[in-house]
Amino acid sequence: MGKHETGSKGSFNPFELFRRALPVLTAKWHLRKFSRVGQRVRTLGSPRVINMGWMEVGDRSLLFSQTVRSEFVTHPEGRIEIGDGVFINYGASISAHGLVKIGSGSQIAQYAILMDNDYHKAGDLDALSDTRPIILGENVWLGARVVVLKGVTIGDNSVIGAGSVVTKSIPPNCLAGGVPAKVIKCFTGMEPERTVEPAATATAQPADTEQAGPPGETLSRNKEYNDVIEGVPV
Repeated sequence: MGKHETGSKGSFNPFELFRRALPVLTAKWHLRKFSRVGQRVRTLGSPRVINMGWMEVGDRSLLFSQTVRSEFVTHPEGRIEIGDGVFINYGASISAHGLVKIGSGSQIAQYAILMDNDYHKAGDLDALSDTRPIILGENVWLGARVVVLKGVTIGDNSVIGAGSVVTKSIPPNCLAGGVPAKVIKCFTGMEPERTVEPAATATAQPADTEQAGPPGETLSRNKEYNDVIEGVPV
C-alpha cells in the first residue's frame, strides 16, 4: 500500500496538472475587468464584476462562485482591495463607492455583504447616503450571511459570528456576534469594554465552528478551503 502511494506521487499525471491549472487560467478570463490580478489567483465559477473604479486581488486568493455567483462592484472613484491568500465564498456581495479593503489571509463566508454606502438616505430614498470606508485587517473571518456596513474597521484575527450585522468597529483578536454585532470575547485575554448580556454569549457563535480558539487557528478550521487553494479537490 505504501509502495503504491509513493509511486503515485512520483508519477506524472497530465490530467492532475490540468485540473490544478484550470482555475488559474479561468481566473484570467473571469477577472478580466479587475484592474490588477495577482499571481496564482483562482476562480471556481464566474463572479459578477462591474468595475467603474479600481479592483485588485492579491496572490493566491480564491473567489468561489459555483453555487451562487459572488459579485464585486465599484462605482466611480470606488476601490476594492483584496489582499493575498483571501478566500471569498459563493454569494458574497462587495460594493465600494469609496473603499472596501480586505486584508491578507481573510476568509469571507457565503452570502456575506460588505458595502460602504447605504445607497439611500433614511427619509429621502432618492438621495445617496454618505460613504465611509470598510477595512478588514489580516486573517479576519466573517461567518455566513454577515453584513458589514459603512465605516467599520475589523481588526486583525477577529471572527464575526454567522448572521451578524456589524455597524461599529471591532478590535483585533476578538470574537463578535449579534445584531448589531458586539464583542463577546477576546483571544488575547484583554477584553475591551462591552455591554453584551451573559445570555447573548451562549447563542452568538462563529459559523461552522464548535468553539472559537486563538486567531492562529482561523485558517486551519476551514481545511477544505485551504485544500482548494492548494489545488486539492474537496
